[in-house]
Amino acid sequence: MSAFRINPVFLAVLVILTFVLAAKAESRPHSTFSTQADGQVVVDGLAFGSMQAYLNSDYFRLSGKRCGTMSPERIESDQGSAQKSLSDCTTAQTVIQNEYWPNTVLTIPVVVHIIHKTDGTGNLDDGRINRQIDVLNKDYAAMAGTLGEEGFNTMIQFRLETVTRTANDNWFDDNDEEIYKTALGWDRSRYCNIYVNSAGGNLGYAYFPQDSPGVRDGLVIFYDVFGGRREGIAPYNQGRTAVHEMGHYLGLYHTFEGYEACQNTYTTGDLIVDTPAEAEDHYGCTQTSTCASPDPIHNYMNYTDDSCMNQFTREQANRMVCSLLNYRPDLAVDPPKPRPITPVFMLLLDD
Repeated sequence: MSAFRINPVFLAVLVILTFVLAAKAESRPHSTFSTQADGQVVVDGLAFGSMQAYLNSDYFRLSGKRCGTMSPERIESDQGSAQKSLSDCTTAQTVIQNEYWPNTVLTIPVVVHIIHKTDGTGNLDDGRINRQIDVLNKDYAAMAGTLGEEGFNTMIQFRLETVTRTANDNWFDDNDEEIYKTALGWDRSRYCNIYVNSAGGNLGYAYFPQDSPGVRDGLVIFYDVFGGRREGIAPYNQGRTAVHEMGHYLGLYHTFEGYEACQNTYTTGDLIVDTPAEAEDHYGCTQTSTCASPDPIHNYMNYTDDSCMNQFTREQANRMVCSLLNYRPDLAVDPPKPRPITPVFMLLLDD
């Protein structure tokens, strides 16, 4: 009888996944990411022949690298606050209120921080940055004649204030997150900071306003999925990673939050009723029904391909406006005057 042997590479992957997924249940794990001169990428110690090979791998999907955002702890009421309005969109519930139906444009000032390698990798040009802001504005407005016209107009818009550029190999690999955000971040109560680097092997991640993220607040986006339509690496080349992560920044959960429960109430799952219940994350663009109704594969808060995403729902817009007005009250109210978009150049080399 021949002995059954376990492939040592498979065993190593299994062990790493066990630790990654266990950590994922508690907090956003720090991932390691590096690019090699021959085009290989190394993520969490695993080598892939190319970035495309990594995105097509089981590891990318099983470890949740499509989005590294971690859901905040569910609590019944926000401690330290007696304001009823805060309870309308907590980590535990959504209360749909008429006052949050979009009726006026809320503009969020944005500062983009390009963190690139000293060899120039990741140093995106101003045109690509502006095209990403354009995608955000079109998708959040569900602009007619665009890829996002099937959605609901959230009345939330974004204005690019300035761009900073920093050459630092360590920060490009998303190491020392709190240090680089402390050094680069603009006033988090008045600006949305978007950091563009390797995102540690994730396509992106962000922090919920209800989670009091402090210095970590803002979005982190992988440089090769940041930009306009058909820019970057397929199938994440329509600028929808930033659209997705901005949804988290404004209080939205994944449509598959809660997974196998298949519950669809204002206190379970993604806390939204008009997003159909979904039992698991969804990749690609094939329609499935993991619960009683078709899965929301076209929703920006799913994991589907960029070309498949095209909508926020009415109630998602209501929750985002609630989160913006109550948890980020200085962000879109009386915003700072427009300033010239003059790139700020910084050079911070590794020791």
